Amino acid sequence: MVPEIIHSCIKRIARLPGIGQRQASRIVFSLLRSKEHVATPLVTDLEHLLLLQSCSSCSFPHEPRETTLCTICANPHRNKNTIMIIEKETDLLTIEKAKIFNGTYFVLGSLVNPIEPDSEHRFNLQPLLVRITTNPEIKKEIIFALSPTATGNLTATHIGRILKEHNVHTTHLGRGLPNGGDVEFTDEETIIAAFTNRK
Repeated sequence: MVPEIIHSCIKRIARLPGIGQRQASRIVFSLLRSKEHVATPLVTDLEHLLLLQSCSSCSFPHEPRETTLCTICANPHRNKNTIMIIEKETDLLTIEKAKIFNGTYFVLGSLVNPIEPDSEHRFNLQPLLVRITTNPEIKKEIIFALSPTATGNLTATHIGRILKEHNVHTTHLGRGLPNGGDVEFTDEETIIAAFTNRK
């Protein structure tokens, strides 16, 4: 009764974070009803989205151009000696919106999961270590801006052990972020308080 392509689209959309089977179904049928105004432009945007590259320094996506750096890492006015480690790209957007941080970022993409074997080895920390060791005479601060959950704390501990060998000063966002909270959904005032009270 229902075309197979609809089932296929629903399954693929349902794999996205925070979207269940019912929501995916509603999205697919909504796209069908608005082919010209939403679906067709969306297909074009998705094709362009796949052309984005990861920044060689922080892993944030950017448009292909001569430099391999994103606009933040390439900005000469950003403080290159303060690096904030975050889990995902949406965390960066939330922190940038607060307009309190003028350093650069390093996007992990995931956290250490204690029930997944070898999950702590999935991170490619090499770009971060290169940034730290390029000018060792300059004192650098690494800020852990991971959500205060069990996996966030475990990830910070794991990476902190690696960074200890490189003589860098590490801090964590302070009070303001509740236990079990998520950086992405935190309001600007709370982000500012957590950043100001980092320790």
